Amino acid sequence: MIIGKLSSYARKNRTKKALWELDTLHRSRYLLSYVDSLRLRGNRRNVQRALNRGESYHKLLRAVAYANAGRLRVRTDAGQP
Repeated sequence: MIIGKLSSYARKNRTKKALWELDTLHRSRYLLSYVDSLRLRGNRRNVQRALNRGESYHKLLRAVAYANAGRLRVRTDAGQP
């Protein structure tokens, strides 16, 4: 509900900008602890797998959107070019 409200505000809303900056700080803090922590470094393989999954998902979405101008015109996978 909060995200919906913030999304409806004007682009230059001060509260929205402050929350985005807070998010940036949290991501930066995580990245610094990731680089610095031996425990988190052990999880790099898991983090990399998760990133690869996300990239593969977006690649699939782009491929589906590109084919037939983003429209699925057939009912089965076999009929899709």
